[in-house]
Amino acid sequence: MKIALVAPHIFMWDKVLKDNIFAPGDQAILLSNRLSDLGHKVTLYSAGPVRTKSRNEHIALKSIENELKKHGDFPELIKSDLETFRQLFKVIELEILVKAFSDVDEYDVTHVHITNGPEGPLFSKILKKPILFTLHDSFKLNFPNPESYKFIKNVKFSAISKNQKIQVPELNILGTVHNGIQTDKFLYKGRKENYFLSYGRIIKPKGVHTAIKVCRETKTKLKIAGLHYEGHGGDAYWSTNVKPFIDGTQITYEGYIKDQKIKNALFGKARALLFPIEWEEPFGLVLLEANSCGTPVIAFNRGSVPEIIKNGINGYIVSNESEMIDAMNKIDNISRQKCRDHVVKNFGVEKMVAEYEKLYEKCLSAD
Repeated sequence: MKIALVAPHIFMWDKVLKDNIFAPGDQAILLSNRLSDLGHKVTLYSAGPVRTKSRNEHIALKSIENELKKHGDFPELIKSDLETFRQLFKVIELEILVKAFSDVDEYDVTHVHITNGPEGPLFSKILKKPILFTLHDSFKLNFPNPESYKFIKNVKFSAISKNQKIQVPELNILGTVHNGIQTDKFLYKGRKENYFLSYGRIIKPKGVHTAIKVCRETKTKLKIAGLHYEGHGGDAYWSTNVKPFIDGTQITYEGYIKDQKIKNALFGKARALLFPIEWEEPFGLVLLEANSCGTPVIAFNRGSVPEIIKNGINGYIVSNESEMIDAMNKIDNISRQKCRDHVVKNFGVEKMVAEYEKLYEKCLSAD
């Protein structure tokens, strides 16, 4: 099958991706590699060059390079000139879509990992080949008047969780494919130390402040790792809700970790990952990463959490801080080997790729 994968995002560039948390980009690259391994002819369209086994098409990045020369790097650009960053983002997104859609007749299916706005589906009105859109955020954030997309015959959507799908029943969602993980990268050690872990973007919807609160109440250690966005568009979550409680002993900040060995050790030695989210998260890849290292998860019952965590098997699902503390007290009853087994069986990359192959076939056979 000839497949175009399109990732219309400014972060889809090796130079930028290595310094940012961007799960949609990681998923697009993983999918392109495995589809290529299976013999499909794959092209990945991206903002800049990315390392992939497939053919890679990207746009000229002079506009980005010029802005970075003025500001140094993306975090500084976002802090000092958010409006310029937003304009660059939109222009680059549209450029990638135009480039990919100009080539659409070369492929059986074009699969867009869209992360912002309705332009892609609307552009698809003028195309004849099937276009599949996977959104990695909430559909409600990106698609006004979702019922209107039903009338674009060649456009189909896929959801990354059942919870995401039910949020917008008006969309023509062809199927649900959970995100997958390369489990051989996340090593299971089976040994733990006496700390809990908060990992990922350090923003209010992730509930890092709640993880801090329950660990302080229980006098247990918490390690926090991930990116914070202090100053980005006026964001002050880090300085007001997280940093004041970091004492270097009970509550520590480990930085943003990309090195896989360090990441495995941090996950693998934690008693549990705390995931007290405050929004309907479409999918939480960090839950799979923790489980793959044998680490159970204690998560609030929001979004896709019940699709990933099975109570008493690979963690506990709770509704509030009190229940989270109760779960922390009994977390050692969870088998760390079963955490690993659960992810390997249900969320390996091979399963994700096979499910997308089925959706591509559905796209081709759809009216």
